[in-house]
Formats: sequence, structure tokens, C-alpha cells
Amino acid sequence: MFFKRIFFALLLLYSFQDLHASHIVGGEISYRCLGDNQYEIILTVYRDCFFGNPLAYFDDPASVGFFDSENQLITDIGFFGQILIPLMNDDTLSQTLEDPCFSQVTEVCVHTTTYREVIELPFRPGGYQIAYQRCCRNQTIQNIVEPDLTGATFYGFISEEALLSCNTSATFNEWPPIYICAGEPINFDHSASDAEGDSLSYRLCTPLEGALPRAPRPQPPFPPEYDDVIWAPTFSVDNMLGGDDPLVIDEATGRLTGTPPFLGQFVVGICVDEFRDGELISTTRRDFQYNVGECLSTSSAFFSPENVCDSVVVFTNESENADSIIWIIGDIEAPDTFSVDNEFIYTFPAPGEYSVSLIANPGTICADTLSRLITIFDLSIDIDFEVSVNSCSDSLEFVLINLTEDEIGDSLRFNWRILSGSDTLSFMAFDSTVTVGISNEVMVTLFAENELGCEDSLTITLEVPFVEINPEQLTYTICVGDSLQLISGLLTEGADFQWSSEPEIDIPNVLNPIISPVENTAITFSADADSLCPTSVDFSIIVFETIEGLEVEAFPDTIFRFEESTLTVTFDGSFTYEWSPSNTLSDPAVFNPVASPLETTTYEVIVTNAFGCSDTTTVTVVVFQQVCDTEFVFIPNLFSPNGDGVNDMLFVESAIIEEMFFTVYNRWGNKVFETNDQSVGWDGTFNGEEAPQDAYGYYFEGRCIGGERIQLKGSVTLVR
Repeated sequence: MFFKRIFFALLLLYSFQDLHASHIVGGEISYRCLGDNQYEIILTVYRDCFFGNPLAYFDDPASVGFFDSENQLITDIGFFGQILIPLMNDDTLSQTLEDPCFSQVTEVCVHTTTYREVIELPFRPGGYQIAYQRCCRNQTIQNIVEPDLTGATFYGFISEEALLSCNTSATFNEWPPIYICAGEPINFDHSASDAEGDSLSYRLCTPLEGALPRAPRPQPPFPPEYDDVIWAPTFSVDNMLGGDDPLVIDEATGRLTGTPPFLGQFVVGICVDEFRDGELISTTRRDFQYNVGECLSTSSAFFSPENVCDSVVVFTNESENADSIIWIIGDIEAPDTFSVDNEFIYTFPAPGEYSVSLIANPGTICADTLSRLITIFDLSIDIDFEVSVNSCSDSLEFVLINLTEDEIGDSLRFNWRILSGSDTLSFMAFDSTVTVGISNEVMVTLFAENELGCEDSLTITLEVPFVEINPEQLTYTICVGDSLQLISGLLTEGADFQWSSEPEIDIPNVLNPIISPVENTAITFSADADSLCPTSVDFSIIVFETIEGLEVEAFPDTIFRFEESTLTVTFDGSFTYEWSPSNTLSDPAVFNPVASPLETTTYEVIVTNAFGCSDTTTVTVVVFQQVCDTEFVFIPNLFSPNGDGVNDMLFVESAIIEEMFFTVYNRWGNKVFETNDQSVGWDGTFNGEEAPQDAYGYYFEGRCIGGERIQLKGSVTLVR
């Protein structure tokens, strides 16, 4: 009894530590008849070595349990109804895509191992059910509910007919690829082989749930019947990957087809039924995981104008996933010229129509070619204009003088665009007089287009010959350690300007510098555009003290559900506090709220001083989920009150009990000890004298945290 208590206590502790040990990708169980009632049991397990918990390695040993047709453990097989198979080796599956012209974007890693063990299975009415269980599945699976809390059961069945005929189960020929491409059709041969040549029929089937987070690797496994996993909304056994082209399997051939529309990881279940003379004698179940990711393929693309009015053309490579390229002018088979540069500048010898081709990844089976015709016109526009300034005061008036010439005539269309600050002017005219407001600069663009569609443009930037400063604000407040940007306002580019401060600080020599003062500072910005409008502006920076050295703790930092923990952060009467999440706090606006989380929670507190300067820190309260069961109440079956300091007192030990009553009786039914306090134990005396060495009965009644009640009876031996 003592060791059994220790086992379950360790199991509880382990289950808390391993609660999120998600890693299961898939697996299957099969069997092979060797004759004389000897069967080789074959268990294959796959785990995620990229997204999975690195601490959740393959079981060593793995427990495979055997159950009868009534779902009862067959205890006379193996070790208490199970065989414990040691881990021999593991392997990492290849993630290479089947199509050589695709490459994957994300990293995928899957380990696999196969356990094998030979066991004697004599004929048994109803046959044998075989199971292996593990928790938990990969937490990134998207098509089932709470995958990181959902275990897996790999299940097999040896029927009476299979036992009588020394049958070997069907085995799948290949494991599906671990990485497939979103939007690309699946066409995978998921067929199986059967040693006896029985008829095989394939179907999609829902994977089974298995071990629980609190007991992630049960030995032996839990008994049948096993629940199906719970599909997430929009997913089902008829549409495991989602989308309009669902995953289906050919009943006769095992050919698996469909198109995955979504990125992510998805669990899939396949069953192959083995029939002999029309009677189902065995089923092999497999569940596995598809990693659906983005896949890249070579695509040739480039930019060029279709109609060109100049003989010099710039071609820009826009191909995707191309390690090398070749530009070709003219016939691809007999090119006039070619280039391997990413940007190709070519001067055409004469007006006319030319073929331009770009080959991405040339000389490979994944090469892609794009060809395009462009036309070179024998046309040109010599665009030009001047700007003459009339006045500069509170606005700018200037005259636009058009000097453009066209070689084919005077049938040009002109369009002016003026950008001045936030104002935009656009108008059609040969030339014009324009007035704009104050701005750093004015951009003047003239667009010209001839009757054949050839276009050209010219832009001139006017540096406005006066200075204007319009700061957004003159007084700033800041906390020590923070930075701020000074907004000086609009200033003509090229004008001389400078910053100065008292006390002196480092200010970058830019119009809108970012500074980090540590005390109140006066700053002056001055500007002078040559001989016009020198001006300056003064800024005041007020610096407030910040909060330093926040200390935060939770006491206790680990509790059971329905218990409380006091959160404490540095206190100051001038501080304000804001804790979150607030729904499990007594008061989120105090420095020491009482927390009552129902699950492990990280609390964040924002502490703000009287000047509005804030600092943030966090603290985590770990919440254990209690299980109200006598297995988690430990009462020794032996103690020795001989004064040697070892096992001298008899205590009730439990982390789940809130209230208790414990009493001890001698063999004549006399009560020799009782207590309501776990910290109070029996020292082996009765009526002030040492109780004799003997066996004593006890009775325990307790109320768990959360309200449930449990009882326990037993005996303890007093040894002197």
C-alpha cells in the first residue's frame, strides 16, 4: 500500500509537470502471426521535433495493453495485461517535397520510431483488443479542439477468425509526406499490403482520443471504448482539411486525393478493413498529421513598356524563386543578344517591333519563360520650361514659361501639376502664372504627350526664398529616460538652421530631432534663409522623475484551485496602480490585491507616479488543478516512535485536503488518537504511556479544496 501511494503521488506530480508536453504527430499498431500462437506486435509512433515540447521524447519503454471483448484488461498477459517494449532507435523523416519545382517556406521536423515485441496469444473467444496511448497531440493542430490537451490512442483488433487462421494484419505501404503545399492537389497512394491476399477496403476515419494530461503515458493504457477526437468547427471526418475540394480516399485502391486550402497542421485518420470470404476479420487504423505550408515555384516576370518612344529601354526582372536568369532579344532559339544581369538596359538599333524574353532558372526542369513584344517608335519630345519668380511675401507668385519642342509637329498636349505643401494644383495650358502659399518647397511638373501617345515629363523643385517656422507646440513634458521629437515646423530646405539649449544637451542637427533630456531644459531653434526672414522659436522641456526598481511578488506563488495569493508591488502613497487581468482580483487599483485565479495566470501591473510616469512589471501565479481522490491522501502503513528522529510520528499527508478528521483505534476498538489538523500526528502514546507494538486501525474523513468529501480506512503497524 505504501509504494502504491508513492506511485500515484509521483504520477500526479508528473502530470502537472507534463501538462503541455504536446508532440504526438501520429502512429499505428499492426501485428504479424509467427505460428504456434506467437504474434509480433508492431507499434509505430511519430512525434513533432520542431513544434513539439522538447521534453516529450519517445516512451522508453512503451506500454501496449491487451483487452478482451468486454473491454477488460487481460491481466494474465505480459506484465499485468501489458507488454513494455524498450525504445531501440529513432529516425528523422525527410521533408522534401515530391514535386522538384516547389520549395517549402517553413521548417518541419518529424521523428519516428518502431517498437517490436513477440508475445504468445492463445485463442480467446471474442479475440484481443490492443492499444497504446500517449498525451498529447501537437498543440498547433487546427482541425480538432484543444489538441494540446487531447491524447492519442493507436488501436488494433485481432478477431477470433484471425487467431484461428494465424492471420497477419494489413500494413500500409508508405507514410504520407509530412509537408504538402496549400492550394496544390494531393494525389497520394495510401494503399496497404496483406500477407494472406485478403480483400482490403479503405475509408477515412476519425482519430481516437487517448491519454489525459494528468496521466500522459498510462501503463497500462486505459480500457476501451475510446472516444473520437472532437473536430473543430467546419471540420469533420468528411472534410478533414476544409475547403471546397475535401480529402477523400478511393475505397478500392487507397488513392488519397483533395486540395488543402489553409496553412497549418491538420490531423487525418485512415482505416483499412481486411475481409475474408466477405467477413471483416481485422482493421488497421492510422492517424497522421499534414503540415500544410506555402510552397514556392519558379515564375518568370519582368517589367517593360509596350510602346517605347526612345531606343534605350530598361527591363527589370520581377521573377520569383529564380536563382539565375537569361534575357533574350529576338528568337529564343537564335537570339540576337542576351544578358544575365538582373536589370537589363538595351539600346535598340532602329524603330520596329521586337520580341523580348526572360527565362528564369534556365537549363533546369523547372525553368519558366515569359516573352513579350514591344514597339520602338521613331519619336521624341524635347520637354523644357522655365520658372520666373514675380513676388515673395506672404505668398509666392511665379510665371511658368513653356519651352518644349516636338520633332513631329506642334500637336502636343500639356498638363501642369504644382505641389506646394498640402495643396495640389493641376491644369492644362501652354504656360501660366501661378500663386501658391508658404511652403518649404514647390514642385512644378510639366507633362507632355504627342498624338502617338509618346509621353515625357520634367520636374523642377523651387526652394522658396523665405523662412517660416510653425512648431506644433512650445512646451513638452517628459519622464526621465524617455525620448521626444521636437517639431520645428516648416523650413525651406537649404536654409541655415541651428539648435541650442540650456543646460547643454546633444541635439541632432536635423529639423525635427529626437532628444532625451534628464532635467528641465530650454531649447532655441533659429533659422535664416540667406537674406530673408531670419526667425527663431523657444521650446521648454519639463522633465519629471520616473519610477525605478519596481519589486513585485506573489505569496504564495503556487496555489491550488480556489485558493488565494496576495500580489504585492512597490508601495508609494503617490502611486496609482492598474492590475490586469482584473476579473480574478479583489481590487485591481491597489498595490496588494488578492488574486483568486482558476488557472495559471500572469498578472501585469502598471504603476504610475504623480507626474504620469509609468513602469510595468509582471508576476505569475501557478495554479494546480486538484483531483479529489483517496489516491492523493498518504497515510503510512508503518511508523516507529523510538526517538531516532526517523518516522517517529504518524501524520496524514495530502495537498488536496482543506478539512479533515483522523482517528486511530487499537485492536479492542479503543480510540488512542484523533485530530482535525494535518500538522498534528500521533506519537505512539496512549494515556501518557507508550502504546504497545501492534497493528492499529484508522479512519480518515476529509473535505477537498472545492468541497468534495472522501473517506479512507486502513491499518498502521507501530514498531519499536
